[in-house]
Amino acid sequence: MADLSTFQSKHLKCKQSGDCALLVLSTPSIYEEEVIEQIGQDLNTLTSEFGFKRLIIDIKAVNLITSSLIGKLVQLHRRLKKEGGVLVLCGIQGHLETIFRASNLINYFHIFPTEEKALEFAKNFAPEHPPS
Repeated sequence: MADLSTFQSKHLKCKQSGDCALLVLSTPSIYEEEVIEQIGQDLNTLTSEFGFKRLIIDIKAVNLITSSLIGKLVQLHRRLKKEGGVLVLCGIQGHLETIFRASNLINYFHIFPTEEKALEFAKNFAPEHPPS
């Protein structure tokens, strides 16, 4: 796993805790395709180039996202699951929580109210079917 100090993102604040990457989405409204594409590239960089397989994304500062970003999160979740990793979301509240509940994503993702609980889950995560 590479050192996160060299990772730079306009939309994600990052720190490392063991083999977990803790990410905070810092852009309150995420609806522009260029921003969504950049966030997707940043998440791919963290997994492919930096080697993180356990990601926690805190979205408490976000009040608006589009289905395009949700799609990026679904793709990341699937890829990490296939590789024996995990994507954990935290800080979902208000309008976003309503969206996640209405679309049943609340049951699809691993979601926790706080970063601390999300980190505890991610650190102790054991895949159901480890990659061979």
